[in-house]
Amino acid sequence: MTPPDPAEQLQRLYLAGFDLQTFDRFPKCVGVMRDNCIALLVPGREGLQVLGTPGWRIGEVMGVLTESDGRQVFQAKQETVEATPERLPNCSNSTVTYESICRRMPHRTEHGIISLI
Repeated sequence: MTPPDPAEQLQRLYLAGFDLQTFDRFPKCVGVMRDNCIALLVPGREGLQVLGTPGWRIGEVMGVLTESDGRQVFQAKQETVEATPERLPNCSNSTVTYESICRRMPHRTEHGIISLI
């Protein structure tokens, strides 16, 4: 089977309410964001895949989940945002939603047959 078309995957994500964003620092990635949770996507053998762990938007950059003074925070350089019980599931839910959307993507097999992932 041929992999899903990344442009079709991005369109489905956009129609599902995700915002798309590019980052100069990550030229081969596309940022997919909803409710301030950002995941970086890269093309892979089976379509777009999440690169690393989703993070939280802090200004114009993505804060990564880390620990500071014994508590979980999203951090981008010197700025931090508390990783509250409300924010953590938000990122997990966005990732699950992304993955379910992309798995249902119709794509063509090497024989031209459309199948659903």
